Amino acid sequence: MRVELLRASINDGVAMSFAPLRQRTMILVSLEGTDGTIGHGESWVNFPSWAPAERIATLIEGVAPVLREHPVGTVAEHYERLVTRLAPLGRQWGAPGPIAQAISGVDIALWDLAARTLGVAIAPVGERVRSEIKAYASSLGPTDHRAVLERAKAEGYRAVKVKVGFDEEQDRQALRLVRQSAGEEMDIYVDANQAWSLDEAVRMVPHLREVGVARLEEPVRGDRLEDPVELHEKTGFPRPPERTSTAWTTSRATSRLAPCTSCNLTCQSWEASRHRSPWHAWPKTAVA
Repeated sequence: MRVELLRASINDGVAMSFAPLRQRTMILVSLEGTDGTIGHGESWVNFPSWAPAERIATLIEGVAPVLREHPVGTVAEHYERLVTRLAPLGRQWGAPGPIAQAISGVDIALWDLAARTLGVAIAPVGERVRSEIKAYASSLGPTDHRAVLERAKAEGYRAVKVKVGFDEEQDRQALRLVRQSAGEEMDIYVDANQAWSLDEAVRMVPHLREVGVARLEEPVRGDRLEDPVELHEKTGFPRPPERTSTAWTTSRATSRLAPCTSCNLTCQSWEASRHRSPWHAWPKTAVA
């Protein structure tokens, strides 16, 4: 297994409620099969600034030994073994998120390796859900909306995501300006990065509806499942699938579920909660 840190500066930065993003950072995980084929995966490390050091250590000292002990298996078997061995350490450490993010990089690399070994795209390895997806322009901050929107339109985007969570009146004004500049033909998504309290989110929902927000991402804390549940029950505002917690798969607050593409355990959770999830084929993969 090879682990590399990649960084790229952002010319105009990305404003977010908890900290500005000045550069995009990722950990590239590469796995080599016994035939020399290499699969690649990504582990997210944009925040905090020391996340790359933690992730590299977790991958090298935590994940790699488990793969070396059991080099042959299906993608699902590798994944479940990693979760079984490392999730308890994450709970004891108080850092289940970093453990999951480290495993996710390997999970992606395993799928990529499986597909490359077969000489096909990843979709046929499992079950193709769709042939194309709708892209959106991200992420508009609290200022300079018009220039960014014009660029997004020129490049063919028909949806934009606006960062909020700075100040309620500032958020309302920003969304009004975005809608005025975007026109009615463009979808608006909103991302609060978990900045709002439950009361703030409830107060914001009527304005979100007024400007026609199509998707609300991370409005409240992701580690307090009762808050988004109550937000949904009080406002009826639809929820997208969340990155923050696997508990969303069984939550009443989740009104739209995306198909599971990498995690057999999550699929089992979806099935248990009577949500449709795609069937998976788990090709044999040997990892060097």
